Amino acid sequence: MRSIIVVPICALGLGLFAGAADAGVPQALLVAAQGEITLRCEAGECAADVTTVCLRRDRDMPLPGTPYAPIELAGAPGALTLVGRTADGRDVPLTSLVPVALSAARGHLAVKLSVPADVRDRFGIETLAAHVTGTVALAPVVSGNVADAGSLAELAEALAALRPVAETVLRARSEVLAAAWLVHDVYNALPRARQSSPAENGHAWVAAIDAWRDRAPSPVAEEALARGRDVFDFCTAPWRTNFPLRSCLGHMHNELMQRVNDDYWRKTHTGS
Repeated sequence: MRSIIVVPICALGLGLFAGAADAGVPQALLVAAQGEITLRCEAGECAADVTTVCLRRDRDMPLPGTPYAPIELAGAPGALTLVGRTADGRDVPLTSLVPVALSAARGHLAVKLSVPADVRDRFGIETLAAHVTGTVALAPVVSGNVADAGSLAELAEALAALRPVAETVLRARSEVLAAAWLVHDVYNALPRARQSSPAENGHAWVAAIDAWRDRAPSPVAEEALARGRDVFDFCTAPWRTNFPLRSCLGHMHNELMQRVNDDYWRKTHTGS
């Protein structure tokens, strides 16, 4: 049996800027992926992009690198934890928190989750993965502004009212969502700092399929797999050899998820 180390997400050293009347505040997000998301370790960090949707269209689009932090919604428990696994199956107890950074990666449709790569050596861990369970909402964090309890509660109340609509849309578009998860899994398996080779592309696809099948909803799995395969084939077509696969997959992931987000926006009539 694989050992699992649950590492709590650290509180960020910045204030949640959540007041409803504050101008220039980025959009609040809902994590759309459920289950395990493997982190790739390179260049001093272990990281993966997590699929999200925008809950408040009237707010500003988050710029790349905009920090986020989980926010608790009443009546909607959820958790985003980091899971470590050892090579020999031993449990490794942890007594301190591991710093985890959440930041906007590609607009409102993907958030980067990262930890320092030395976490593996410090705790004897071979692999790391994020685990998403239940409802995980993310609030933007703006340096130099500390939200008071009232403004934070106001945001939580607003998001709690929007959450059921978002989750209904996600369930209704489960085929598209499952395909987007698969595309993101391939994306996360590829090198971040350089262009991948054809062999690495093929390996990333196979590895992503193995992990994705465990969480894909069975009623839509085959349709979602076909849609994901179409995206992979499009991005690896011979005429696209000069365009990094990772960049293409990120773009196509966003194309899929924007349709889902558009459905939600139409139902809530949020913003302009």
